[in-house]
Amino acid sequence: MKIYSGCPKKLKARQETIIKMYRKYFSDSLPEEKQYWTMCATHTDGDGQLLRGSELDQMLRDGLITINQFHGVDIDLSIIDNNSKFLPQAHWYLGDFYNTMVKNINDFNPGIVNCDHLKMPQSGGAAYVSKCLAWLSGQNGLMFISNLILTPPRHNASCSPDEYIAELYKYPQFKYAMNHGWEYENNLYVYDGTGLESRTVLGTMVFYKL
Repeated sequence: MKIYSGCPKKLKARQETIIKMYRKYFSDSLPEEKQYWTMCATHTDGDGQLLRGSELDQMLRDGLITINQFHGVDIDLSIIDNNSKFLPQAHWYLGDFYNTMVKNINDFNPGIVNCDHLKMPQSGGAAYVSKCLAWLSGQNGLMFISNLILTPPRHNASCSPDEYIAELYKYPQFKYAMNHGWEYENNLYVYDGTGLESRTVLGTMVFYKL
């Protein structure tokens, strides 16, 4: 389960890797027929209001999307129940991110897909991203954000930016995606995890398909 945090580092990461990048390659805001898909986590405060600093709150305040374009997926039933209860204008789904997108293919029209996965590239993260990108290769006008852990908080394993890219290229699905119109920012956005003493280091790659 992805835990929500309104940490300034997370807000800045979203600004740099989602908002700025979409405006660089596409437009100031998501076209009304397009959807914003993400691993959503908690989006309501204790009073049933939209949580300040949450992903949806940030995207709305910046004018990137409208609330009905937001499609949030989480594996925690209580999170989905609370989000659905207090924010019914958005769309909420219980389940695995990839499987949920596939299941909703009949109404699926993504413009932004934010895969904020709490795995390292070598521990299933690169495989998951590759699977998503390959399946999304039939779409156009789309940006995909891959956020993975480079250094975990509780042991010494790590992954450099070069290793992140190399790990992706090990998978046939990633090579398939790259041969079917996907491009990516050469810069890997690296930032520390939430909290003042976090030892976690995260890395984000931005892919786009015009």
